Amino acid sequence: MLRRACLIAASVTVALTAPLAAQPDRSAMPTPRTLSGSPRPDADLTADAAEVRLTYDDLADPHPPAGVPVTLVGYRADDTVAVTTVKTDRTGRARFTTLDTSGRTAYYALAALPRAGRADRLSSTPIVPDGTQGTTVVLSALARRDSSAPVDELADREAQAKAAATARGVVRVHIAGVTGVATEVVVRDAATGKPVARAPVTSDEALVPVPARAGQVLYAEASLTGGVARTLPFVTVADRGAAITAFVYPKLLPSLVFTGAADDDALTVRMELQVFRGAWIPYADGATGPSFPLPRGAAHIELGPDSGGDAIVDHGAVRFRRPLPPGTASLAVSFELPVDRGQAAWSLDLPSGIYQGSIVLEDEPGLSIDQVAPANAGKARSAADRRMIGLDDVSLPPGNALALTVHVPQPGPANALPRACRGLAPDASPMIGQTVDFTLPRIDGGAVKLSALRGHAVLVNFMASWDMLSSTERPTLARLAGAVRGLKVVMVASDSDPHVVATTVGKLPFPVAIDTPAGPDHPIGAITGSWSIEKLPETVLVDRHGVARFHFRNARDWDKPEARRCIAALTAAR
Repeated sequence: MLRRACLIAASVTVALTAPLAAQPDRSAMPTPRTLSGSPRPDADLTADAAEVRLTYDDLADPHPPAGVPVTLVGYRADDTVAVTTVKTDRTGRARFTTLDTSGRTAYYALAALPRAGRADRLSSTPIVPDGTQGTTVVLSALARRDSSAPVDELADREAQAKAAATARGVVRVHIAGVTGVATEVVVRDAATGKPVARAPVTSDEALVPVPARAGQVLYAEASLTGGVARTLPFVTVADRGAAITAFVYPKLLPSLVFTGAADDDALTVRMELQVFRGAWIPYADGATGPSFPLPRGAAHIELGPDSGGDAIVDHGAVRFRRPLPPGTASLAVSFELPVDRGQAAWSLDLPSGIYQGSIVLEDEPGLSIDQVAPANAGKARSAADRRMIGLDDVSLPPGNALALTVHVPQPGPANALPRACRGLAPDASPMIGQTVDFTLPRIDGGAVKLSALRGHAVLVNFMASWDMLSSTERPTLARLAGAVRGLKVVMVASDSDPHVVATTVGKLPFPVAIDTPAGPDHPIGAITGSWSIEKLPETVLVDRHGVARFHFRNARDWDKPEARRCIAALTAAR
């Protein structure tokens, strides 16, 4: 069974996460202990330097721990390991220099800090120098006089309890992720790579006899078919055993989410990629990170604005510029696929596979998707979602390809309106497709009956005198009402005092109705609420037959070309 490891955010430009080292509760005010093990950028250090500060949960300690060994273990993308040990100076700091800034090495800081006759075993999450500035990390034990059980920051939140229950001279290695595939665990000396001890795996766990030895840094490897899964590095202590986790995942676990819309001659698609590196070792493809192909024939490829220069477009694929560190990296890219005679071919190579991805397109009359191969990848999106069609939960192992044919309806009255209003980004609503009506009093006397406007397209704008955005939307609505023949605009205010509304909105070229709320605990009027309005302002477009066609949450600029195109298509629809 596949189980995701816990994740934490790391400090790099692309959104990164990594399997979680044991961390204390971070809900309180930050203290050295709550920040222990979390690297942070430090512009006062050179780009190839890292400084580790040891403390007993007190950065103002007049006698910080001096002369304590701190070890920095580097896991390189080529599977080699570098180990450097430095003793803390009189300020409790140990500085490491000439670190690899290419992204091909993830470093882990370790220390065993004596306390109350025992030792708090401390470690950091991955330190991956980015070549721009140095890194500082605090490793904090509990306070000197704290009599609590020793701390064990090893592989997960359960490590502390497991370590306490593990006999001295024993390393307990738990297998997580893809279970039932590891047969043996070997504990190795990190400095030499030589085996120290080994034991078989039973029920996804191995108990390896390893006598404690001062200053020795170890790691464990779970033997798998075709490779190994390595744990974090750790140190042994004399008073208890160690418990650590080996995460067993594919080398890369990508999730690809494609969201698109069809036009007459192209599919416009946005791809959101999340790729999980479930190992503690960076993944490199030569000097860069992995690449992920786009569907064949993709054109007008553009990286999302949040990529931050961490990816490039490379021969029909997107590639990470740097090796992929432990955890998850994300990016977005947009592209187009050509539509030829009403069909778009979607052929996507998946050298790294795909995990719980999706391919969905905005629905419109006549649009359909045929899955060519493989037939068992993913499931059709539920018909309950009227706005999107396609495949969900698409999962395939590495080396596969996914082939689809998208049938795009040719231009015509049935799809003219959805295409014209796509640029305004309509929101989902249960009102869409419903015949709607209301009768409400006007603020200047009389009443507004929506059904009396049948034969005209109607824009119903829901607002309140107290909302924060209507003031920016009202002028554009006024200009729209004066510019488009065949359109009626009605404003509905969730207020109890018509004079307040009149003062707020001023003179408008369309009627303003009032929808009195039930009370202070229900600030939105009853009619407004029955239209599934939750946040004001919101707008519903109603066609000439009285059917709600589009729902827009929050304010829109009705002067924009995409807004005018949408309204023009609404008034022209029969």
